[in-house]
Amino acid sequence: MDIIALTSFLIFLVRVSRINIFNIDIVFLFVIEKFKSQFRYLLGLLRCLVLCDLLAACFSSEYRAPRTLHKFMCKSIERGDVHGWGVGFFLRNKRAVVVKDADIEIEEQNINTAFKLVINCVESEIILVHFRLASRRELYGPKYAHPFKDELLMNEWIFAHNGYSESILDYKTPRHRLHEDPRFDSPRIFEFLRDRMIEYSEEYETGSLYGAVRYAVNRLYEEYGDGTYNFVLANSNVLFANLDGKHSYNNRLYLLYRKKDPPHEKAAIVTTVPNLTRENWITIRPRAGFRGKLLMFSGGELLYHGDTGRS
Repeated sequence: MDIIALTSFLIFLVRVSRINIFNIDIVFLFVIEKFKSQFRYLLGLLRCLVLCDLLAACFSSEYRAPRTLHKFMCKSIERGDVHGWGVGFFLRNKRAVVVKDADIEIEEQNINTAFKLVINCVESEIILVHFRLASRRELYGPKYAHPFKDELLMNEWIFAHNGYSESILDYKTPRHRLHEDPRFDSPRIFEFLRDRMIEYSEEYETGSLYGAVRYAVNRLYEEYGDGTYNFVLANSNVLFANLDGKHSYNNRLYLLYRKKDPPHEKAAIVTTVPNLTRENWITIRPRAGFRGKLLMFSGGELLYHGDTGRS
């Protein structure tokens, strides 16, 4: 068995059987001794293929969605995201709130986690949810769960990421750091986006918020193009969802519109998980010649979407 065949075989097993990739070496003890170093390298690659799932919901008024979020939890755990969870939302005074933990316990058909209690209490116009599969075994615990929050451009923001970037670990923000661990890529990505958004707003007085985020994403691809950067980013008024078509596994977003009672109540839900419910989900893909797509939501509607990262 050569290294190319081994790679293809491992990727096939992860995608089809959803095995726990941290225990995959137990399954492959039959691999001969000479492939040990290659095998460890492949394990790192396989972790980068899957890596977490995202869901963001935008409503026309404060709303709860416990059934949808519960289905997202079940699907995410089925897909192997068992190393942490987080929920981000906004209070009426526009303050950002993040609740997260790493308390997932799976016993036969039962899933025990505080996530189910939290989603029954959350009521907000914008809700972000993240289930985590750790890119590194040692980066485990509540402090590594997403989302993260920060204040910029006179708003509090919430951010959650799906993907992995080795090179961005070297990024040094001129502002405050969001996480103390230098091995953790997601806070560095948020710092980079934050710094570029501020940079854009200072340079272009009449620039739009969408323009600032799109500028930051394009700079991210230019300077750290080896990584993968699916993310959701929101303040109390607007939600952004970024699709990075370079991601080997989550290279699609799925969008659903809902109309609710009373009339004119609207909802837009976007996620990395396919077939979350038996509804008419729209598949979002990058357009030919571009790396990804950036979507902007507010009031339960998609306001704008545009291409990012010319390929």
